Amino acid sequence: MTTEISHYGVAWTPDKIAYLQQERGGTNAIGLKESSPFTVRTRKRWTCNHLIGLAVPNPARTHLDRFRDIVSRNSLVRFLLPIPGGGVSVYHSAELNHVVQLLKMSAPTRLPILHAPLTKANAVLDELEVTNVQPFILAGVEAKHTAWVSNLIAAAQHMPRRLLIMSASDVPLRAPVVEAEHLRRQDDLDLVAVPWEAMGAIVLRAVMRSEWTGSWFTREPIPANEPKLDRQLQ
Repeated sequence: MTTEISHYGVAWTPDKIAYLQQERGGTNAIGLKESSPFTVRTRKRWTCNHLIGLAVPNPARTHLDRFRDIVSRNSLVRFLLPIPGGGVSVYHSAELNHVVQLLKMSAPTRLPILHAPLTKANAVLDELEVTNVQPFILAGVEAKHTAWVSNLIAAAQHMPRRLLIMSASDVPLRAPVVEAEHLRRQDDLDLVAVPWEAMGAIVLRAVMRSEWTGSWFTREPIPANEPKLDRQLQ
């Protein structure tokens, strides 16, 4: 007998075993062969918008070092990590290129972005019910959208999925602001070279194993292209 849950993403059993629920069922991160005890039934029968591979090999050390530097310096990156939990933040930018790069961390099957001039609050709220590991973006927010976006922020606080609002700096919204000045200064080629999808997968895997502090791993990942010492664990 399985337990029905209302959204995709990570769910925990009573004995604290985490399962990542996606379109074709659930996967744990500790090698258990038992099937997931959860079944997802979303309110409108939405399909899952992420295909995160927990079994991905650990990236090379140069990639891990680069990723650690980026995560430590940019609150935007930390907000967009594919980890369970809701919340709302504002990012004062109209530039989507590096945001799209970061969204690769949650392995989307379609871009999780809506544009304020072309949508309504209810459409965004529907998206915020689908999963608890993939952030959602509302882009192009201007001062004329303040009233309905402010109401959206209040409602979004109770949803399982994180919401990032991209707005002009003069839009008065009551939500924490995330920063990425360090990221903006990076060469685009450096950002493209980071294997974002693999980074997102190993972070989520660590969260499911209780090995993620919020800013880095409690056990340093061993790069798949380096020898593995007996005393170290994957």
